[in-house]
Amino acid sequence: EVWEVGTSQGTDPSACKVTGLALIGGVAGRDCVFFLQARDATGNDRTNGGDPFKAMLFMKNQSGTAARITDFNNGTYMISYSATRAGSYQLVLSLNNQHVAGSPFQ
Repeated sequence: EVWEVGTSQGTDPSACKVTGLALIGGVAGRDCVFFLQARDATGNDRTNGGDPFKAMLFMKNQSGTAARITDFNNGTYMISYSATRAGSYQLVLSLNNQHVAGSPFQ
């Protein structure tokens, strides 16, 4: 007999994995994209979506701009942003007011 073992744990922001070149830079005026894999506290990939992730892009001494988040409903999310001008930015990625692993990104 074969059965599937799932996880009953929710998403742990400190265990999530974030990947993509947009985390290290981009070009002003162009969409920059990276991906997030939701994980539980033991590091298992989540297989469903619905987590209320928030992503904000900040330029020094400026108010933040929300990034766009696409939920693929399988535990993965695509985050995209477009910086309006060249400069140094900080990207804050959180879930329920807790930073995702690596956030804030410089």
